[in-house]
Amino acid sequence: MYGVLLKKGYPPGKPENVSCVAVQEKTVISSTFSCEWATVGGQTSDVPTKYTLNVVIIHSRNYSVSTEGTHAQVDFVDTYPHYMNLEVWVEAHNKLGKIESERITQDANSFVKTNPPSDIKVISEKDFPTSPLMNWTQPIEKYYGKLIYEIRFCAIGSANWTYVPKEDTATDIQSFRLQSLQPYTEYITQVRCQLGYWSDWSHNTTTKTAEDRPTSKPDVWRTIAEVDGKNERRVLFISKDPVFANGRIITFDIKIQEQKNDSLQWDRILVNGSESSDGQRVITVLKDMILADLRPVRLYITATNSVGKSPMASLLISAKGQEYPPVKGLKVWSAEGKLWLKWTPPNGSDVSEYVVEWVSGDQTDWQRENKNTRLTAIKGNLEGFVRYTVSVYSIYSGQIGKPASKEAYLKEGEGPVVRLNDKPGRNQAELGWVEIPLHRRRGFIINYTINYTGGGETHEITVPGNTTSYTLKSLSSNTKYDTWINASTVRGSAQSSTHSFTTLKYAPGEVESIVVGVSLGFLFVVLMTMLLCVYKKDVIKENLWPRIPNPGESTIGNWSPDNLLKADTPKENCLSGISVLTWMCVMERLCLRRTRPACL
Repeated sequence: MYGVLLKKGYPPGKPENVSCVAVQEKTVISSTFSCEWATVGGQTSDVPTKYTLNVVIIHSRNYSVSTEGTHAQVDFVDTYPHYMNLEVWVEAHNKLGKIESERITQDANSFVKTNPPSDIKVISEKDFPTSPLMNWTQPIEKYYGKLIYEIRFCAIGSANWTYVPKEDTATDIQSFRLQSLQPYTEYITQVRCQLGYWSDWSHNTTTKTAEDRPTSKPDVWRTIAEVDGKNERRVLFISKDPVFANGRIITFDIKIQEQKNDSLQWDRILVNGSESSDGQRVITVLKDMILADLRPVRLYITATNSVGKSPMASLLISAKGQEYPPVKGLKVWSAEGKLWLKWTPPNGSDVSEYVVEWVSGDQTDWQRENKNTRLTAIKGNLEGFVRYTVSVYSIYSGQIGKPASKEAYLKEGEGPVVRLNDKPGRNQAELGWVEIPLHRRRGFIINYTINYTGGGETHEITVPGNTTSYTLKSLSSNTKYDTWINASTVRGSAQSSTHSFTTLKYAPGEVESIVVGVSLGFLFVVLMTMLLCVYKKDVIKENLWPRIPNPGESTIGNWSPDNLLKADTPKENCLSGISVLTWMCVMERLCLRRTRPACL
């Protein structure tokens, strides 16, 4: 018997992307030299490929190590060969051949990766509020090699780093003065160094720059409320710190000028704090005053910190009815967790900027937008399920135009409280519900859906959003019903609690109507009977009380014997042989039998 055994294999591929590094250990560079590479071509278990790492210290010693993997390391004798050239390559070989990678010949220090600088300090100086001094300790002694550095910094809360130009730090230094930082701002600073490879970044170092004089104006605004029954307005002047306060604002200085009267004195208002816990600027109340409708005034204001005073800002309150036109087509909607606004500027108006204001209850806040803005989002912290009145004001060189306003919610939906307006009837019941308070309404109510169940059936009725009561009709008598209401907004609906009631067996007044009807019928019968008796009394008397002759009025006692003697001879079949006295006795007995008293 004969046979052939075949094994599958591939010639080795040329190793690529060879890279080597020597890292720092304590204060020196480690003598361990590590390399890795990428393989090319197929491999099989029958014809495996092995790799040999070759490192040559030119004019000195050769090192090599074999492996079946893609990384290996050699150990130099005693110390790392600083300031000497190294030649590095990788050889791949198997039964089908061998091949070498490209050879790398570089100074040994070009393979070194040191530790990052340590003991980083950033010193904030009062005389240099925008240029703190930074110093550090280098990770390795200078005689091992010349280091260059890279520095970056960012304000706390920012995700963007600012890098110092490399040409400014491309020397062997241990200190540097940062430039163009914002005064009175916390910064995170990092530094790294390079001998061959860049080291890792150092640990974060946080410092706060010194205060400086405010370089921007205070953000002053006002709220206006009408005074009932008077031609006056209540004006409340409020202000935020300058955007570039460059320190903690201590006081605001204000002056209210009327009709170019410059004789008024400046008032100083102390500020308790300049920043809230959520990072928003605190609103300071400057002055509350009553202003006549036709009285224009201008407010001047400056802000002061521990270093100096800000530029002056002003705000003009025009006479009522003299405001400039508002923006057009204002739209407000919620998207991506923000309230967005879009508008069109007034025609033919020289708008210098816009103020976006949002009000909820007695809370007012605002932000400024440049004159080219047409679409923006509110940047303040808005609460969900709270109703805001959002307004856009056009500002014309310091004069405030009329507002364009809309009401909006960041999030929407809450159910009402349902009840009965009165006792239920036999076939109907009037439901009523209390409107949800504005601060809890959580949206614009579009409609209400009334649901009620009873007698095994479920019904649903939809009414407009401005409805607060509804009468259920065609209900079954003496039946228990459960009812609830859903309040619907554009974001969904919220259900109220369930209210139960039982309809009456008889409608209100129904029993009384029956009683009254029966009584009236009985009275009618009685009256008709009495009338019948009046009109038919003779007939009734004739049937109930027959007429009886009165013996006292009888003339029989006046009859003479002569008349009796002359009586005719009784005829045949007639009573005969009965005397007059005998007849009278018979009649008397009959009378006594019928009505004895009437004959007496």
